[in-house]
Amino acid sequence: MGFLQNSRCYLAGPVEHDVQCVGWRLEKTNLLEKMGVVVYDPMLKPQWLSKAAQTDPANYLDIVNELVEPTELSKQDVFDAAYEMRDVDLRIVSVVDWAICYHPKKFTVGTLEEVLEMHRSGKPVFYCCPDGILSTWLLAAASNKYDYKRIFFKNWESLFAHIEKINNGEIQVEPYMWPGITWHWEKS
Repeated sequence: MGFLQNSRCYLAGPVEHDVQCVGWRLEKTNLLEKMGVVVYDPMLKPQWLSKAAQTDPANYLDIVNELVEPTELSKQDVFDAAYEMRDVDLRIVSVVDWAICYHPKKFTVGTLEEVLEMHRSGKPVFYCCPDGILSTWLLAAASNKYDYKRIFFKNWESLFAHIEKINNGEIQVEPYMWPGITWHWEKS
């Protein structure tokens, strides 16, 4: 059994106007599930959400900005759906143990809110930054007193190599950052 088995991981990253938002999540979900990690993908919304909340969020801004006429959805439907999605995503962030964040040049407000909430809660977040670290504010919030090289990675390969080392026990983790997992690990 690996250290991360049965842990809960959230996949943060841009959704709006991002054609890659589904592909990387599916690929990383498969890798994480092989380690026994329970993955929470914000692209897979619960079926009980409204029909509007199941719609691609990239469509909402065009409706709000009056660039297109809403067809089935009224502007109120769009606002209600946005509130629903935000509430669901932040609730999931509150119950997971850790997160992986894709951080390209285009970094969205929802992603930033999610990862800052994770950091406020003391939960580990690992970043894939193919374009380099783009925000000193996020660097300070994320790394705080930790070595940023253990949190920010230039590509998926180096990030997953690090996660594999954590899972295999090759990297000792700070128990206060992984309270539920370290307690479970020690009891095994």
